[in-house]
Amino acid sequence: MKALQSPLFWIVAAAAVAVLVVIGVGIGAAIKNARRDPPGFLDYIKNPELWHELERERAEEPDLDAAQKWDDQQIEAAVRRFVFEDGSRRDRRVLSSLGPKTTAALLKLLADNSVRSKLLNGSDLPFSQVCELLSENPSAAAVPSLVPFLEAKSKEIRKEAALVLGTIGTDAVVPSVRTALQDSDEYVRSYALIGLLRASEKKRLGDACRQELFSDVQQLISEGKNSAYARLLLEMNKDKATEFFLSDTILTPNNESLHDVLAALNEREILVPRDRLLLLIKQLAATSLKYPHDYQLGEALCSLGKHENAEDRTTLERYLSHSEKRVTEGAANGMLVSHGLNGFSDRIWKAEGTAALAQPQRNYLAVMVLDAEVRNGGFSQYFFNSSGDDWKTALSGLETMGSKERLAILKKTLAKFNKSSPSENRNQRMEQLAKIESGKDSVFNELNTRYYECEENLEVLMMHYVLRNAEAFR
Repeated sequence: MKALQSPLFWIVAAAAVAVLVVIGVGIGAAIKNARRDPPGFLDYIKNPELWHELERERAEEPDLDAAQKWDDQQIEAAVRRFVFEDGSRRDRRVLSSLGPKTTAALLKLLADNSVRSKLLNGSDLPFSQVCELLSENPSAAAVPSLVPFLEAKSKEIRKEAALVLGTIGTDAVVPSVRTALQDSDEYVRSYALIGLLRASEKKRLGDACRQELFSDVQQLISEGKNSAYARLLLEMNKDKATEFFLSDTILTPNNESLHDVLAALNEREILVPRDRLLLLIKQLAATSLKYPHDYQLGEALCSLGKHENAEDRTTLERYLSHSEKRVTEGAANGMLVSHGLNGFSDRIWKAEGTAALAQPQRNYLAVMVLDAEVRNGGFSQYFFNSSGDDWKTALSGLETMGSKERLAILKKTLAKFNKSSPSENRNQRMEQLAKIESGKDSVFNELNTRYYECEENLEVLMMHYVLRNAEAFR
């Protein structure tokens, strides 16, 4: 279910990135050590000491107080090391803490013609390092320095500049962001939109941006371009955006932006008129229900559930067994919302530890985490991460939900631990993994593939489980 997956998606993605990044131990000579190829994920599994070393380095706090005493030359030298010598996250924290002082050093670097070619070339694109730091402390002072980069031949450079300009979000960026939104490359446009979303989330998006760029974003959505950012239009002007989204030109299966528009309305809890939804569902049912119509129908069914009309549950039930996954996910989500269970997953995530959750909630959470981790990086990732501490709860959760395929696969993965079971202590389990993952390829590869190819609809099983235990999820 889309609404249920999104919080976990970013947690799992962040964890996966964190596993693969080697943190440097300081500005200067230590950066050079970080430039060596970092271990891969399987290397960490085979040698847990590498992971423990990484965690020790992460725990080291940079000396932010000492950095506050740096003079301009020291800051400029640190900026150049970070940009050109592959600086670490720890170095970024130090420079970010200096705020305007770091920004001044970055703008001086951008104006230095002697390093311009070096700045814009290379596989690691040093310019992106500059933009990364500028995004940490968005300043209107950076606008004149960044605007010329929107004319670069490289789309990578244009998109990095567009992201920072959008993130700044003040009235001064309107002309330059408009240029980025008219770029021929989809990613350049997307990065500008991401920047505007960031500015909006930080309450930094100026009135001029909201008013003057509204039509530019609206035009992109009308043309089916970058429609994944439909929610930005609601951030810019909720009333105007809602009126536009509910217009006949948008609320039709023929519009490529329809599923993103419906998703944005669902996210903001904005009701689509029930009669319009019933007509839309009827129209979509007459199509092939291949992309994008499967996504459209899924979102329409979710929208229908928000009306909490008992008469609509027959329609939702009918689509729970549909062959298209996106359709069943939308129907399942719609059914839960129809029974007044909207937002139950957010309540689970906001709970302070699993001890505060009822057993059905713990079962649900453990299964959801298992599914997300395995889909993201296989069973090796699941058992390697702290999520694997709850494998017993995930096992019982699958059993109580009535899973057959996934339950059988999980049991076969447990058998890989030979005569012992996976430890519920992460450090001990990492040692167990190191012993069984000694080969070139993961011992879980075949089971991962079987899991990915499961025909069993876990979303529907989880929905029925929540409905059977509704009081625990309210």
